[in-house]
Amino acid sequence: MTSELEEKLRDLNISNTISSLETFPNLCDLPLEIVEMIVERLDLRGRVIAGRVCKTFRIMTDLLGTPRRCDDLKITIGPERSQVIINGYTIDYKRPEGENDEECRKIMIGKMLDDFLPLINDCQLNFFSARFDDYLSNILFHDVFQERSKPLKAHTLICKGFHHTHRFIETRLVDWASPRFREYHQMEKQADDIIKVNLRKIQCSGIMPNPWLQDTVTETIKYFREGQEDIYVDEPNLVPPKKQ
Repeated sequence: MTSELEEKLRDLNISNTISSLETFPNLCDLPLEIVEMIVERLDLRGRVIAGRVCKTFRIMTDLLGTPRRCDDLKITIGPERSQVIINGYTIDYKRPEGENDEECRKIMIGKMLDDFLPLINDCQLNFFSARFDDYLSNILFHDVFQERSKPLKAHTLICKGFHHTHRFIETRLVDWASPRFREYHQMEKQADDIIKVNLRKIQCSGIMPNPWLQDTVTETIKYFREGQEDIYVDEPNLVPPKKQ
């Protein structure tokens, strides 16, 4: 076993506090060599689940990295519920009960970050999409993220929000120079759960150190029904009916 692993796990039974603003149980009595063997054989989905069992598995998952590259990450941050989709695997989160709204939201966000940050190799992604359903969710997510990680690098970046601050992603969450393709989805709620989207696409065609001096920009208006975000249409009357 590596000295780095031994150092991180030395005081495991003394302090069980992890970064998600809550205590995490240490329920694993297995020899660490066995834990390492188990985690090495888990796929990406399995490591997310194992990391929730106890701090021993969490640390082992962090140290061993991912079984394969996490290329595709989509997050949705709301006041009551949030969601992350990692390489097609969906995890939902619910805001815990409590009087302090900001702290409760931070706990929800912290749990999400605990799940997906260890699965990203060297902070690099091929595709990253982030949607913020309100202003405070945007601010709190970035605050908690910056406490735990350096900026991500993504080839394709998609920013979605109902408030112009969804573009904070470029300055606080993602290395601004890394994306070669960007989309901005400025959303507006309409009747019957229909969302109007001012869609702006930017294709980088320049080279470093000034890749954005030359680019191709297109702007269109699209519509979708809430809960069917993968189906964009050109007119509101073309939006599919609500799912029964």
